[in-house]
Amino acid sequence: MSDQLRELDLWWIVTGREVAPTADSTEQEDVAAYNKRLRKCSRTTARIRNAMEPDICAQYASDIYDEDPKGLWEKLADGYRKALGLELYYFRRSHFESSLEAHGTVAKYIHEIDRIVECLREAEQVIKPEEKTFYLLNGLPPSWREWRDLQASVIKPDNPEELVAAIKAREASLNQDQAASSDTVLAVDSQRLAGRGAYKGGKKAEQGRFVGERHGRSSTDLNITCY
Repeated sequence: MSDQLRELDLWWIVTGREVAPTADSTEQEDVAAYNKRLRKCSRTTARIRNAMEPDICAQYASDIYDEDPKGLWEKLADGYRKALGLELYYFRRSHFESSLEAHGTVAKYIHEIDRIVECLREAEQVIKPEEKTFYLLNGLPPSWREWRDLQASVIKPDNPEELVAAIKAREASLNQDQAASSDTVLAVDSQRLAGRGAYKGGKKAEQGRFVGERHGRSSTDLNITCY
């Protein structure tokens, strides 16, 4: 908004640097200059209101601001500072509470950290590299505690990108270990099922052989009395 006011030569009205002509003068030149300033003030106020949302604009619809755009600008600036203070608290808290477990993957976790850093930058709050490194380490899960403590002592705090690369490598290693463990379990289960099948097949074959032997005997053999 300030850039637009500068382009239209209205910025000095808002900042109060442009000297207002005397309102009580009856000189023709002074009257013309005063009327010109009133038109300029009205244009400035209209530009500012047009940039607002309708519900916000309704709060500043007083005719007083048509002659006092500087007062309108200062009131908006004061409200913006209060809103910005709340946003800064929210973003700072969100930064501290961001965690890898909450986001599921390293990519999503790092994206959230970068998003908050950018939001704070837009609010004219620069996050130093050391701070970003702290937030990245702070959000790692308890199961990474030993690894995290090691990285904190090895990686330079002013180089968070080095830590980002290490976190990605750590996740890839854990995923590989988990995949290998799953393959091992599947292999054991397959061997176990195969063993059960062989056992059942052998048992059935033994039973079939025994039944065949029984049917192959003569009736005489079946009538023999064993003492």
